[in-house]
Amino acid sequence: MFLFKINQRVIDHFIETGKVDEIYLRLICFKIIKNQELNELESIIFQGKTKEINELIIDISNSIDN
Repeated sequence: MFLFKINQRVIDHFIETGKVDEIYLRLICFKIIKNQELNELESIIFQGKTKEINELIIDISNSIDN
């Protein structure tokens, strides 16, 4: 279980500023890596930050492989 959770406050900040703390991007990355379904709020961020999340997934995967 994750200590951080994407809530409406995080989404509101994302909508207002276009920014998301990296911890939330990493949370989404790990769920994707583990083939876990994203919830509605996580999906909103994924749609807006797909490039950044995919880059993090590659970085995480490379660090695991090494």
